Amino acid sequence: MALKRKSIFFVMGCLLLLAGCGKQQVVPIEVSEAAQYFRLTDTLGMVRADVLDPQNEGKLLARYYLVDERLTIKDERLKSNDSEGAVWRPHLLDTLETKVISLSSCVLYPSSTIPIPLRRVATTSATHIGFLYALGVLDSVVAMSNPEWVYNKPSHEVANIGEDINIAMEPLLLAKPDVLFASSYGQNSQQIERVAEAGIPVVYLAEWQEQHPLARAEWLRFVAAFFGKTALADSILGEVRREYQEVDKGLRIKDERPNSSDSGNSETKVISPSSCVLHPVSKRASIMSGASYRGTWYVPSGTTYMGCLFRDAGAAYAFVDECTNGSIPLTMEQALRAFSEADVWVGANARTMDELRAIDEHHTWFKAYKTGRVYHFYRRTNSTGGNDFWETGVVHPELILRDLQWALYPDRYPDHESYFIGKVE
Repeated sequence: MALKRKSIFFVMGCLLLLAGCGKQQVVPIEVSEAAQYFRLTDTLGMVRADVLDPQNEGKLLARYYLVDERLTIKDERLKSNDSEGAVWRPHLLDTLETKVISLSSCVLYPSSTIPIPLRRVATTSATHIGFLYALGVLDSVVAMSNPEWVYNKPSHEVANIGEDINIAMEPLLLAKPDVLFASSYGQNSQQIERVAEAGIPVVYLAEWQEQHPLARAEWLRFVAAFFGKTALADSILGEVRREYQEVDKGLRIKDERPNSSDSGNSETKVISPSSCVLHPVSKRASIMSGASYRGTWYVPSGTTYMGCLFRDAGAAYAFVDECTNGSIPLTMEQALRAFSEADVWVGANARTMDELRAIDEHHTWFKAYKTGRVYHFYRRTNSTGGNDFWETGVVHPELILRDLQWALYPDRYPDHESYFIGKVE
């Protein structure tokens, strides 16, 4: 059972780490540090919180109006011939232009109007717990998916609502949350529909789709708006950004690789000035990621969350110029060709070298294994399976970045005590 749960965590971890790269296209390797999938706007004495659909560029997934008291409103949606037979999901903003929200007359969708500050919340993801913990509102959680897999636990017992794709309705309803925070990939789930129909507003978070670590952290501000704590979020994020950029700038010089105009190959991707190599070190340390899982090795592309961290840490990474829709699956042979001489291995799914070899004998063929420079992300875990990497790590990517630089260039950081990364012994 323990091995099975560990495998589930490894796969979930790969998906969350690798998520965030859109449709494949030839573009500069330059990822915005600003969150792309939410907007907060002060309007008519309220806060309008928009969540954009990561799967449909420029389209709204949901809109929420955050107010001090529940408004008495009526439904005055404009109709057109195209609206006949249209399905209205009360927890989603209808983006088909057949129904319009009239801001001037303050006509809102009833279930999208949410009184704040929230006092009782349910959540389906450990990453949400990281936001709530950072804001000091962790004890507002009354229900969550698999609470035993959470690292930062509320001070009281919470209801277990099961898997996020198979929500247990009875404990959720008994917990009486003001809202359910849900990941945006579950937007079409029948279970989510049932939650909304039961009168519990569903608030979607798409932080896992953000490519840059600072953009993902910025969702702290979105969550903070529901608790009236945007000033606190701005303070935290200001410090996170300052620290991240200090670490990022610590070892950078101009990248010497040719750009597309020099190579004559129109398919070559241009490296932006932000993706820099190191100075004064004589050579960038090369990095490899992940591990073999049932014969397949999944690695992040250059513009995913981990790809950005590798770049900003100053690592040489074999797939820095690749952008795929999700992860890059490799055979063991392909992994060996890409990583056989990599200096550092991060994200291994084991705590000991013997365990790593037992998972797959091929792991011993890599240089990083032979030299003992293999690291995992299990340093801050608890006995029930919670891992703070998925919670605090989302809000504080500067801590992950510093750990990566320490693993890549230990001589430059002899006194650094790692926070999330542990050495596979």
